Amino acid sequence: MEPLIYQYLDYREFLNDLYNSLHKKDPSFSLRAFSRLCGSTSPNLLKLILARKIALNPKAIEKLAEAAGMEKPAIHFFELLISFDESKTFSEREKIYQEILQLKTIQTQSKVEKRQFDYYNKWYHSAIRALLGYYKFNPDTDNYNTLGTRLSPAITGRQASSSIGLLIKLGLIRKDASGFLVQTDKSISSGQNTRSLEIYKYQNNSLDLAKEALDKVSLKQRDITTLTLNISEKGYEQIKEKISKLRAEIIAIAANDAEDDRVYQANFLLFPLTKLKSKNEKV
Repeated sequence: MEPLIYQYLDYREFLNDLYNSLHKKDPSFSLRAFSRLCGSTSPNLLKLILARKIALNPKAIEKLAEAAGMEKPAIHFFELLISFDESKTFSEREKIYQEILQLKTIQTQSKVEKRQFDYYNKWYHSAIRALLGYYKFNPDTDNYNTLGTRLSPAITGRQASSSIGLLIKLGLIRKDASGFLVQTDKSISSGQNTRSLEIYKYQNNSLDLAKEALDKVSLKQRDITTLTLNISEKGYEQIKEKISKLRAEIIAIAANDAEDDRVYQANFLLFPLTKLKSKNEKV
């Protein structure tokens, strides 16, 4: 049985699994046969595609779709995955991703991915959930406008109400015996296939908040530092490991803090300011 394309966000992963599926079904189906199927004379076509050295042409898409037994919606989904991969701007990727989610939801009757996108789409959903860790709010009697002003920057009462509704749907908050909203033990995972857009947008919003904090939050209430370093690939991996351990320690501190009375955001940034040389390139 060929892999169901609606499970994928990266079309290359789908192609790799499709090849393995066809090869398992018919051991004589080789990499060269895959190339011929796509109308190519290159025996390493699949390897070149997986290495992002070449892209699929429309004729190859048609042939692969036929081999996979795809119907029209699946073919369209396949084309969307390729467009998503080749899109150059964030706004273009977001537009295509929304279409991918819509088609995937229709075909699989699953709304988990859509809700995850909604959660990461706005910075204040995670902030509201964190706020309810110590702030008592009864959705039946308390004012949503007041809840919204507890955040910095403040959000509207309508935004706060919408956020509460989403958090309840996701099972991230619930009513306790007294009617107040409290956090559940459940957490939301971005998963492998959602990192491309939801997390990107969430992090993008977080960086905007950090820039606002430089102007609006006093030095006493914030700690923002910047380092510029010259390091090797080994040094980079060591720093990443340190950040990972520090992140775990910070999460533990927050989890054990019984006197919490505010919501903070911690961002860890490590990115290159110079072009990375290839392995064969001389210094």
